[in-house]
Amino acid sequence: MPSLESLPIEIIDTLVPLLDINSLFNLCHCLPHLKPLSKAIYDVSSTILGLDVDHVEYYVWPRFELGQDYDKCPPESYFDSFRSGEASLIQYAKMLNRFGGAMDLTLCCERHLHCYRQFLPRRIFLTIQMGETPPEQVAAILRTLLLWKVDLEVLNIQPDDEADEETERLEKVDLSAIQDMRVTTLKLFEMSAPILEQLPQIKGLKTLQLDDPAGFEHIARMMSLQCVIIGSSEKSHQKEVQNAIIKGTHPNLKRVEVHYNKWTTDGYTMWAAKKRCEKRLMPLGWVVHMPKDVNESVSVVAWTRE
Repeated sequence: MPSLESLPIEIIDTLVPLLDINSLFNLCHCLPHLKPLSKAIYDVSSTILGLDVDHVEYYVWPRFELGQDYDKCPPESYFDSFRSGEASLIQYAKMLNRFGGAMDLTLCCERHLHCYRQFLPRRIFLTIQMGETPPEQVAAILRTLLLWKVDLEVLNIQPDDEADEETERLEKVDLSAIQDMRVTTLKLFEMSAPILEQLPQIKGLKTLQLDDPAGFEHIARMMSLQCVIIGSSEKSHQKEVQNAIIKGTHPNLKRVEVHYNKWTTDGYTMWAAKKRCEKRLMPLGWVVHMPKDVNESVSVVAWTRE
């Protein structure tokens, strides 16, 4: 009878990223070739970050979170433990690369990006805090990651509370570096004119997330897009969303999600919007799904087509 040990290593390795942390540790203890993974997770979570096993799944595996606790650039003391545990971090980065893991990184400046250089894995989920990051620093961060041949699974350009000032900052952001990078998902809080001109040049972009439907129709030129997510929609946005889907779609776009704030949009309003949209979108091959709660404050309405 076949045993776990008799399975090809390649098959086991594909299962590893799917396991919760307790199942993963149990598997690592059974199979010698996985013990370096459990040791690397333990060294990073316990020795360097001071986490117990209950928090490993949230902060270390399979996505290693760094910098999320800081709205501004972290102090130098934040990096002291990384320097002392650099060998363990380098080993863990190798494990992340092997098993398809990633780093969830929040940055405010290029200087601190270099502090992570030795233990960056290949796949990065990057958040840039625009409130603390000058536009030229955004470009510098992206150019550096391009030079390091990093795959950006997600690039999230995060706003601050000063909306008018943030819009001015975003208009000056140069995204040209990611035209030559593998970027799967881009999250923006606004579609400014300069950004709109740059987006069609990002050839591999699969998902675009916006906080406002304004400018949505311009995605018709982004032929690689498969999914668009519009976040924080209010009642006043519903007609814009419907019109934007009709104007901005192309054959490769298969899914549009609208995230409604449940505290400001009642269930009847979402249901009525769904019925109105069905009349115009169904003849174009779209199916409108009933609202689905994703958490206590957000409900999602999705449009899909084959």
